[in-house]
Amino acid sequence: MAESLRESGRFFAIPDVLKVPAGVSVDMELVGWGATEEEACETLRDKLRSGPLEGCEILVEENLSYKFA
Repeated sequence: MAESLRESGRFFAIPDVLKVPAGVSVDMELVGWGATEEEACETLRDKLRSGPLEGCEILVEENLSYKFA
């Protein structure tokens, strides 16, 4: 059984399989706090396929990572 994603505040790293820039993080509320990495990827793929994530804004932090907020 897959482990739950490791939480870091309200964000987690998106795996490369989603073909997004390295360091992109997504609000856990978009995919569910208990989601496994595989479940989160599938949820995010579905959301990204249907268009831009509504109400999301990309923040560029000092370390050049990106977050949807």
